[in-house]
Amino acid sequence: MKNEKIFYCFGIIWEIVRFLFFFLFITFIYIQPTLGGTQSVLWLLFLCSSQLLMPAGFTLLLFDSTKFQVVIQLLRIGKILSLIPSFFIFFDEFILSSGFFTYPLTGVSLLKKSSILLLSISIFFDLIFLYFLLSFKVKRMNREDGVYESSHLPEYTITEVKSVFDSKDDPQK
Repeated sequence: MKNEKIFYCFGIIWEIVRFLFFFLFITFIYIQPTLGGTQSVLWLLFLCSSQLLMPAGFTLLLFDSTKFQVVIQLLRIGKILSLIPSFFIFFDEFILSSGFFTYPLTGVSLLKKSSILLLSISIFFDLIFLYFLLSFKVKRMNREDGVYESSHLPEYTITEVKSVFDSKDDPQK
């Protein structure tokens, strides 16, 4: 239980740091609000603010993981969805070099190296968090006992079957 809480705290910190790094990197390197692009910063913040749902989900799990177990599935989906564009940009720009996503990543070597580093670190930590999110087993409550169990087996009840021939009206007795 304590290990899960530590994981949730690291998840909150990582998602906020990830959001801030990408937001600041894209804002000050590629949009350059000092040259008059301040409205584009607000649009970028508007479009990227939904990424802050990931730390909110980790926060819910930190406070009460048994009540908010459904959030684990949403965090798994959100982590997979956040990895898809990272893989597309990484493979296209740095491995295939096809130039399909060339607009945000310039040809300047220093910016490209920092982009590679930032994207590689992000993919690495996102894969670690995805692994831990996928390894969690959902605990469910047994209705009869009120005990939590983490089995994927279906619920069953034991039924006792009595024979009709065990009655007192048996003619052969």
